[in-house]
Amino acid sequence: MKKVLFISYYWPPAGGATTTRLLKFYKYLPEFGWEPIILTVEDGDFPFIDPETLKEVRPDTLIYKAPTVSLHRMFAKVAKNSKDMFVPFAFTEKNSKGIKSRLSRWVKYNAIPDTRFLWKRYAIKEGLKVIREHDVDLIFSSSPPQTNHLVATALSRITGIPCVGDMRDPWTDVYWLQTDSQRSKWIHNLDKKIEKRTLSAMAAITTIGPSLVKLFQEKVSAPVYLIHNGYEPIDINIPLRINSKWTITYAGSISIEQNIDAFCKAVEILIRKRDIRDNIAIQFIGNFPEFVKQKLRPYSFFEIIDFLPYMPAEQVRQHLIASDLLLLFIHVTPEGGVINYKMYDYLASRKPILAYGPTRGDAAQILHQARAGRMFEYDNVEDSARYLLELYEKWKKGESGVEIDEKYIINFTRRNLTRKLAEIFDSCYKQS
Repeated sequence: MKKVLFISYYWPPAGGATTTRLLKFYKYLPEFGWEPIILTVEDGDFPFIDPETLKEVRPDTLIYKAPTVSLHRMFAKVAKNSKDMFVPFAFTEKNSKGIKSRLSRWVKYNAIPDTRFLWKRYAIKEGLKVIREHDVDLIFSSSPPQTNHLVATALSRITGIPCVGDMRDPWTDVYWLQTDSQRSKWIHNLDKKIEKRTLSAMAAITTIGPSLVKLFQEKVSAPVYLIHNGYEPIDINIPLRINSKWTITYAGSISIEQNIDAFCKAVEILIRKRDIRDNIAIQFIGNFPEFVKQKLRPYSFFEIIDFLPYMPAEQVRQHLIASDLLLLFIHVTPEGGVINYKMYDYLASRKPILAYGPTRGDAAQILHQARAGRMFEYDNVEDSARYLLELYEKWKKGESGVEIDEKYIINFTRRNLTRKLAEIFDSCYKQS
């Protein structure tokens, strides 16, 4: 069996989308002739911890850990009351006036390629030992953080082993750098050069949406492939109607760029009818910045919202299949390429999806082809309110709100997506 070295700062018990994507590739790759060896960080700083992810790691897996100097912990000693350094960029309080929070955001915007850069030299040193000991055939890195790719391409350059880079997000084009950015211009230009050099050193690139394929293909000559985030099949053999109230669920995080106002106004229109007000439940699952509750608080239905904390992925999936409507807020970006990670679990639940975002974007196209729900622009309150009413009426009658295209969504199972990744690995290996 061929060996692939996985390079990722995030690994169990770290939670979140990056860890899950890697874990599912790791889970299925041996079926297609590739055995992963893991290089990760020792005692890392993880914004989310999910102990359940440890159960997915095979006991015989070779896992190597490189130490690091933690910029986060160094900052915490100076700004003891600031938690911003431990929170993903998009979900910190941008309007905070505290000097410690502002300093935190400035550091995060101007650390290149990201705040994990101090791990690089330790990881390269450890990676060379692993490669020499285990006769590695391919190197695979996934971001964020982008530091993973700097490690991978350095190891590739030294050893001659091809590397494949997995880009979950844009690099210098990521949306949070395009709006109200605190990044210095010369820092951004330097980061662009690092991005170009790093991507050009890869044998192939994978990314999560059609628009991102186009974005990266314009930067490099190496082939760029589409591999969606995907889902694990879940047990949906449950009664169609299991709730005493029509239950709307949002799962994930919310950044300042995700405008929830249209949804709120649509619900206000809907609950003008007394029978609907008495028969609706809304739950938000995840760790939310304070500005989310501040936006929701003025609406009359705020008191019925149930805020549930961040929880392991399997628990979230159980909440999804027990809901009647699932809610999405898609980032508006220049490339239109954002596809929320949770959308695939939403598809697996076979429940109706109400989404707000670009109606011509990648996520809207998937929703349309899957026949899984509707996407509305952020200012389209009236049409989305009508859609809410339509789904509520179907729920009252015990009818399904959607008829999913099963042949289409089977393409997004983790096993099928990993098969595609293995084919890319095979191609790069043969050409090396």
